[in-house]
Amino acid sequence: MKKFLRNITLYFTLLIMLFAVGCGIESNQTDVNTQSSATQKGEERVLYEDEYYYEKEDVAEYIHQYGKLPSNYITKREAKDMNWSVKDNQGLVIGGDKFGNREGKLPEVPGRKYYEADLIEGYSQNRGPVRIIYSDDGFIYYTKDHYETFKRVY
Repeated sequence: MKKFLRNITLYFTLLIMLFAVGCGIESNQTDVNTQSSATQKGEERVLYEDEYYYEKEDVAEYIHQYGKLPSNYITKREAKDMNWSVKDNQGLVIGGDKFGNREGKLPEVPGRKYYEADLIEGYSQNRGPVRIIYSDDGFIYYTKDHYETFKRVY
């Protein structure tokens, strides 16, 4: 009987240790269905409507708060009409055009529309690979590699 009780005690001790270790492991991967830690905690910065914003966090937060891009964003059509180029950007950034999700890497929901916005951090002699993709129903994603991978921001 003593041997049985000792084995049961050992078994439960090992089980508790395995459970404790398993609960302490965090995944470093974020996919399109997982929000970043900043938005999970509900941290919102105060951003002012119709101001210019350039940083990933600020642009994403602005879209989240106001449902539109900051006023320094112009569509490809507007850029063409004013002969705008990255080289003489005057603080402007391309954004607001439809994103087709042709690769199907973002969730496809009937009726959902996606739009894209460049981030100025990717600009050099051309528009670069860095973008924010946002939907008409509140989802916001970040891609630093021209649509190869996405990280959900909101």
